[in-house]
Amino acid sequence: MAYDESRFFFVFESSSKTKLWVFKVLPLVPSRFFGKISSVCSSLIRTITALLLPLLACPPCTAQFYSPGVKCVAFSPDGKVIASGGFDNKIKLWEVASGKQVGSLSCQGSGLCAVAFSPDGKLIACGTMSDTVELWDVSSEKELQCLTEHSEAWIHSVAFSPDGNTLAWGEGKVINLWDLVSAKKMKCLTGHSDQVSAIAFSPDGKTLASGSDDKTIKLWPVLSGRKPRTLNASSPCILAVAFSPDGRMLANGSCEKTIKLWDVASGKEVCSLTGAAERIISLAFNPDGKTLVSGTGDKYIDVWDVATHTSVRRLTGHSNWVDAVAFSHDGKTLVSGSRDDTIRLWDTVSGEMLQTIANRGDGGQLVAPIVPKPGYMEGLRNAIEFNYKVMFCAILLLIMAAVCAVILLAGVSFLTRGATKQRTTVILAATLLPFGCFMWSAAVFEFQAAINKTVLNRDPLIGEICQCPLPNGYALFMCDVTEYGMLYNQKKHSDPSVSRMEWKEPSGHLEVQTDGVENVRKLQLFGPYVFGSSDSAAPDHRLQIDKADSYFVLNTVNDQKTEFAPVEELQREATKRGVRLELQPIYAVYRHYRFTWFDTLAAILLFVPPFLSFSGLVWWIRQLRKNRRKEIHQLSAPD
Repeated sequence: MAYDESRFFFVFESSSKTKLWVFKVLPLVPSRFFGKISSVCSSLIRTITALLLPLLACPPCTAQFYSPGVKCVAFSPDGKVIASGGFDNKIKLWEVASGKQVGSLSCQGSGLCAVAFSPDGKLIACGTMSDTVELWDVSSEKELQCLTEHSEAWIHSVAFSPDGNTLAWGEGKVINLWDLVSAKKMKCLTGHSDQVSAIAFSPDGKTLASGSDDKTIKLWPVLSGRKPRTLNASSPCILAVAFSPDGRMLANGSCEKTIKLWDVASGKEVCSLTGAAERIISLAFNPDGKTLVSGTGDKYIDVWDVATHTSVRRLTGHSNWVDAVAFSHDGKTLVSGSRDDTIRLWDTVSGEMLQTIANRGDGGQLVAPIVPKPGYMEGLRNAIEFNYKVMFCAILLLIMAAVCAVILLAGVSFLTRGATKQRTTVILAATLLPFGCFMWSAAVFEFQAAINKTVLNRDPLIGEICQCPLPNGYALFMCDVTEYGMLYNQKKHSDPSVSRMEWKEPSGHLEVQTDGVENVRKLQLFGPYVFGSSDSAAPDHRLQIDKADSYFVLNTVNDQKTEFAPVEELQREATKRGVRLELQPIYAVYRHYRFTWFDTLAAILLFVPPFLSFSGLVWWIRQLRKNRRKEIHQLSAPD
């Protein structure tokens, strides 16, 4: 933002466009009518706006923030290298034998969602959140081509055909097919009515399966070009699809915590695999075709027997969502990527964890948020993060102040007509009073926002974030919604998080400790204990406050959480501790602990001085009118 005597310049930059907005500041009223008062008011408006807008605007951010998490993984065909991607915009190459990073490909797009090796292992394709599909040469680590249709849709899945000649990816509601030989787009498959979230080629390359949020799976005959067959999965969203090695069976995972197996030839559902702890995010068949592995939205990896349709093993070790799973070509090793920022290798026979690779960034160092140390003005700016609501309110209040100034100017001029002493001074004071109140309100709001956020660790009463500490050392955090939120340990986390990782040397392992609860619906505090309910699929159950699939008791002294399935078990546990269980919605608990004596003080500071100023102005006008009546009385009195 720039400012001169008559204009403000705002420059908004994004990945695709730059906008320049110019606002011209006009005089409040024509100067030919009110002379000096108009000039003073216009100058005051420009000064106030020039001082206020930099505080409300977000300063240029030079800090780099790293969001941990492994979103996608893939084995090279020879099983020697693993490719991983996440929100740090890099495809990282890891040597399986040593667990060391051997390469890093910096993508143009932001937020990697999918990664895949070509069948010969020479190419890597990736899809990003910013609508880009990129092709990389593995040996030279150079980008060969960036494919994009500018549809502003996430690329959730990419897949090479078994012969390596075709690359497919889902983009919005369509599926694009790219000919790698001619480097041209082959065709665009349309038919889904909602976002395509998963795709997979059959082993013979003749069929492409696609799963969508429209609750359907489509089987596309890629070579023949005939119309696709539609499988009605009846699930809210299809998150993963996978073909069996012989191509006769198709598996899909969804938000409903079930895996459905389909007969590809007939298009009929064979069975549903139930018992998963959370939504099914990723799927992979073992090359031997005997087992199917699923990664869930909790922290588990389930191994299923395809013949008996039962769960044979649950792999534990991750502490967050398992977004990706993949088998080596020989089927002896399984790799998993999780939002706990680790990649883990598993023995498929024994289920033993072979190795943990920390997604620590280049150079083998843990990547942590680099937060700038702001000065005083930067602290005020960061205390109330810029958003359009703040700007709108500020401009609206400024307009209201200008209107009030005109009304007071006319009213005081009328009430003090005929007065000879101090009339000009009181008119000027009345005109400036609304702007003074506006500046005072802005200063008080800035003050309370900075104190609440930096000292009291509470939200600054603006924006979409609700945050407040609890008496037991924990804190509540809600973002965008108030039906559910997070309970986290404020003593050990500067930012809201339910887990923490410690890198242990010289063993070279990450220890992940969970000390909070996500997707909390209801709470009850009793001393050091927190009783509550949570809904693992809370984002899909909007406005359903009573919806819950698990219950817990959290001991805030030792950070230990005990989970219960039915609410009756939680009631028995509460009775043992002498507590009458009365769970309250998380927002009700937030309101109880959010407001303190400081907010009362801020309210007093906000309203009392303007009220006293206005009262003083009324008293001043009455005194002028009283003096005027005395003067008239003296002039009319006989000598």
